[in-house]
Amino acid sequence: MRKKPEYPRPVVIKANDDDTVQIKSVEPLNWWVGMAEPVVTLTIHGHNAGLTRPQIKAKGVNIVGSHTTDSANYLFVDIAIGPEAEPVFFDIVLTRGGNAVASHPYELMRRRPAVVPRGLSGHDTIYLAMADRFAHADTTPPAVTTREKIDRRKPYGRHGGNLRGTAAHADYLHKMGATVLWLTPVFTSDQDEQSYHGYATTDYYAIDPRLGTLADYKMLSASLAQWGIKLIMDIVVNHCGTRHTWLTDAPSSLWFNSWDWKPEPTNYRPGVAVDIHASEYDRRRTVEGWFDVSMADLNMADPLVRTYMAEAAIWWVETASLAGIRVDTFPYADAEGTRWWVKRLLREYPDLGIVGETWVGSTTLTAAWQGDVPLLMDFPLQEAMCRAFTEGFSYGAGALRLYDVIANDRAYADPNALMIFGDNHDTGRLLTRLGGDIGALHLALTFLMTTRGIPQILYGTEVLMDGDSDRGHAEIRRDFPGGWATDKEDWFGVATSNDDTQLKGRDAERRETFRLMGKLAELRKKSKAIAHGRLIHFLPTDNVYVYFRIADGETIMTILNMSQKNVTLNIEKFAELTGETLSGVDILTGKKYRRVTRIKIDARKARVIEIGA
Repeated sequence: MRKKPEYPRPVVIKANDDDTVQIKSVEPLNWWVGMAEPVVTLTIHGHNAGLTRPQIKAKGVNIVGSHTTDSANYLFVDIAIGPEAEPVFFDIVLTRGGNAVASHPYELMRRRPAVVPRGLSGHDTIYLAMADRFAHADTTPPAVTTREKIDRRKPYGRHGGNLRGTAAHADYLHKMGATVLWLTPVFTSDQDEQSYHGYATTDYYAIDPRLGTLADYKMLSASLAQWGIKLIMDIVVNHCGTRHTWLTDAPSSLWFNSWDWKPEPTNYRPGVAVDIHASEYDRRRTVEGWFDVSMADLNMADPLVRTYMAEAAIWWVETASLAGIRVDTFPYADAEGTRWWVKRLLREYPDLGIVGETWVGSTTLTAAWQGDVPLLMDFPLQEAMCRAFTEGFSYGAGALRLYDVIANDRAYADPNALMIFGDNHDTGRLLTRLGGDIGALHLALTFLMTTRGIPQILYGTEVLMDGDSDRGHAEIRRDFPGGWATDKEDWFGVATSNDDTQLKGRDAERRETFRLMGKLAELRKKSKAIAHGRLIHFLPTDNVYVYFRIADGETIMTILNMSQKNVTLNIEKFAELTGETLSGVDILTGKKYRRVTRIKIDARKARVIEIGA
């Protein structure tokens, strides 16, 4: 019989043995004048802090409320920052019995303009990487000791990639055409093992010292901006790591979903959260169950929890000039709480690109979250992509699989408000899912980069990195070859090499794939039709899928010949969009068409034609 996993039980310290008062931390670490929301809630943590009253003396800054819980060690203070307030240092003084017993300095800062425009659009190409697995640059060893050390020999260990290493390859991202970098969480994740992915956060206001420092993160943002690349941060509001201070000294007995301090695992069925027929038992298990024994489930239904998480996100957007936020496990958190969290961020930054991870295979279920968050992850299309390009043409298979998913777009209020992808850090790598067929990968990338939505590319996909998820996450999260000085292969150099005579075999294919991505991403940047135009597609025949993107007088025609034979298309079929003849230029090959009535496409090849060019 399988042993039930042991979940730690959060501890609330309701009383201490002495009357002394200390302040261990005040969060957010600082704030700004001139924010849209004038009130910020400070979370003060320290010995007996909850037994005190706060005082502040600063021009234009006033305490408008304070809150305590059943914990003796937390005090929540609402301060209003008026329009007359100026950047200033002041002391937060805690009093007891009329006497000052502790104080902590605090700073209000002047806001700085964003280094790049905030938000995400159809012109963008998002590049997803894991800092620990992407690249390493020599830095001063971290002064902070963490439980898990760096050891590249361990598949699930820390490998030593860092923020400076990522920044060193900003030019590579630019050459590939990326306009956005999404890193998996970079917060401190001081767990005992398998902490490299960052999804078990133990400090929401600190960069993991193995990845670098706050200065390194701000430098990364600035370095990317010089190449016109935006940065989005991955944040988990559903859970935190069980090594977080909150587990041994919880802010309240309501801070976690713990089933009366007897934690249960979630059912891993996010669709239950929007199922109109779901039982209350299943809904509660989805939202309140713990994601893992190492991930304590946060209670986003509690106003103090969601306020804390919103202010943490805002602090990072303002501090690091972020363009967006990706929200992990979005459906697993309390729906009302996450909607409030999103609205709080958008009040401060109306254009902020917020992407919710909604891992369900149904378009209808995915669409149920549109409106709760600006952008959703399109898992139904991802699964279709992984199957369509290698299977034969039959009812519901091959090209029809793509057609059917796109045809379901009527379920969405806005089909363009989707992050689309072939693989990510949780799925089998696209090349492996396509059976190692590079031709199929090129077709899939062409589709991904020309259909509706905002495309996301997993690090290494552009240079033929493979990985089977059935063999574990370590297989799909391998180090990028060339990211470490000791690596035997340098795929960064292979991809960007200008001397094609030196590239043979697989390396030549890596370079070809990298160049294809560059062409497609450049098209995304420039084309209004591809970025946000209307999509009109034709029912596939003989495993050939043809669709058009149209906007502001621009028309782009994409032809995907997914069959094993050369085909000739009669333009008459598409006359409603091309006219009786077709004139244009194939963006991929440079081939020009002038008033043709037929187009020949080789087997397993694609055409992306700018009509009228």
